[in-house]
Parts: sequence; C-alpha cells; structure tokens
Amino acid sequence: LVESLKAIGSHAFEGSALSSITIPAAITKIEPSTFGGCSALSSVTFEDASALKRIEEYAFYGLSSLKSISLPTSLEFVGSHAFAYSGLTSIIIPDSVTAMSDRVLQACGALTSITLGDMITDIQEAWAEGCDKLEEVTLGKRVNVIRWQAFPAGSIKHIYCHAKNPPTWENAFYGDINANAVLHVYSKYLDRYENADGWKNFPTIVGMATHSFDLTVRVTTEGSFSDALATAMTAAGCKDVVDIDNLKIIGKVNNDDLDYFRNNLGAWTEALDLSASTIENNAIND
Repeated sequence: LVESLKAIGSHAFEGSALSSITIPAAITKIEPSTFGGCSALSSVTFEDASALKRIEEYAFYGLSSLKSISLPTSLEFVGSHAFAYSGLTSIIIPDSVTAMSDRVLQACGALTSITLGDMITDIQEAWAEGCDKLEEVTLGKRVNVIRWQAFPAGSIKHIYCHAKNPPTWENAFYGDINANAVLHVYSKYLDRYENADGWKNFPTIVGMATHSFDLTVRVTTEGSFSDALATAMTAAGCKDVVDIDNLKIIGKVNNDDLDYFRNNLGAWTEALDLSASTIENNAIND
C-alpha cells in the first residue's frame, strides 16, 4: 500500500491470498472485514507514527496464519470479532485503547497470553471465549466489570489484576477455575479480593508490590490546580493518578479547579475517590 493512502474500504482484501501487509501511517481506521478470512496473512505491520484510531468489527477475522501483531499506541477502539478465529499466540492491548466490543478474541485457539491496557474499564461478553490454551491474563488499573464468559477458567494459570477494587464479576470466567490458578493483586487490597464475589473462588490469591502514593498538592495561584497536581506527581515519581491513595490539597483552590479535577481529566481520574481527599486552609473559594 502506498504511504499516502488514507483509507481502505470495508471487505477490501476479504478472503484474498495476501500473505503480508504494511498499514500506512495515515490510515485512521481499519474498516469492517477489511482483511477478514485472509488465512494466508501472517504479517501485519503498522508504520511508525501510525494515526490508527479504530479497528472495526471482523477486521482481522479468521487470520489463522497470524501469530503476532504489535498494535500502535494511537489505537483507541477495537470492534467485535476483530481478531476472532486468528492464530495469535499472545496480544497486548495498548494503554491508548479506551473501549472494546464483545468477542474480540473469540476462538483464538493458540492464544496463551493477554495483556490489557490501563484505560480499559469494561471487558465485554465472550471477549476471549474459546481461547482454551489461555494461561495468563493481565488486567489494567481501571477495569471495573468483566462480563459474561469473557475468559475460559480451566486453562488459566495466572491472572494479574492491577485494579484497586475487584471488578464486578458477571459470570466472567466460564467453566471450573483451574485448581492451580493464582490470582495476583496488590497486597494492600488483598482482603478486598478475598471477600469479593467470584474472585474469592480462586484457590490461591497472592499479593504484589503496591504502587501507591500519598500526595500533597500545594496551589500557590488560584486556578493553577492542574499544574500543581502534575508537579506533585512528577516529584513523587507517580505516573498515574489512580496510584494516589490519599490526596491533600493546600492553598488557593476554587470550585472551578475541583471541577476540572473531577470532570475534565476523564478516565485518567476514575479510580480516585475525591471524597476521601483532604482540603486544608479553607481552600475552596466561590
């Protein structure tokens, strides 16, 4: 494909004998079924500085020869059945992805490892159903619900869950949990998982080192809260606000500042309970 290409139509290569493809950097969306059924396609490469935002439904469906793929960090959405029935053995969903549809990896029979990025909050139904060789799953910091039969239970040996609070369990794992399965969670929140529906059924739950911070944000100029927060995080070595356990705000903070914190940072702040924060020195001013 030529580097200047900006769009590829849906079903464009469906069922073809294509064996390799390089996606130009200017492409922003892989349309539905673009490469569906290309059973000989074994190499998919995204050019550096890719602008890709979306992979639509069935885009890479049935690529039985595709063993691996490196998704660009520009990607934001993955559609239904996007990689279903492919030959993938492992996959990393980058932190840039904020939403995915159902059955994205359904029936990937060779798949052994899945890593989900920190911006994913909802894992849809049957997401990796039929991946019966799946042994290791890593869940990001913001996942809060895992839906119907998203993962097979019998083959999984290790789950690494980085969420502080146990995600809601909606019959998330189908079949009986592997007797040797180990659930890894942050040590500080171990008791939450040991008492949570579904999660407490894992035969072994062990603690991981906790990456958490107690931050004091000093605001010297009214309206500069966001800059002060970024400065405090950098000084503490805190890269993500979900790693903040306790937040103390000191200085000239008004309601607009706090509204910015609550609303404008979007998913970046979902896991921080602002109600548990401390605001000193009569900081809030109308």
